[in-house]
Amino acid sequence: MFEKTISFQAQHNNKQLQYLLGGPASYVISYKRCRVNGYSFNLGKSNSGILVKGSCYGDSGSNYYGSLLEILKITYGGGNQVFLMKCHWYDHVRGVKKDKNGVLLIESY
Repeated sequence: MFEKTISFQAQHNNKQLQYLLGGPASYVISYKRCRVNGYSFNLGKSNSGILVKGSCYGDSGSNYYGSLLEILKITYGGGNQVFLMKCHWYDHVRGVKKDKNGVLLIESY
C-alpha cells in the first residue's frame, strides 16, 4: 500500500512539474481585485494594504507593510496559475508607529 501511494504521488508531481517546465501561457491577465486562498486583494485607496509577517511572535517591528499597485495572473498547463503582486513597501523601521490607543500608524516615505 505504501509503495503504491508513493508511486502515485511521484507520478502526479512529475506531471505538475512537466506543466511548469512547459512554461506559462503567452498572455498575462491583469486584475483590479482577486481572491487567492481565501484572501481578498484589491487595488485602490481602500482595502489595498499588504502585511507580511516578519516574526512568528507578533512583533510589529519586524512586520512589513505596503500597498498593492498591480495584480497579474500567469497561467500554466494543467490549470496551474500564479498570482504576482507588485507592492509599494513602507519603511518598517521609521514608518511604523503606534499611537496612544495602540492603533498602528504607517507613514509613506
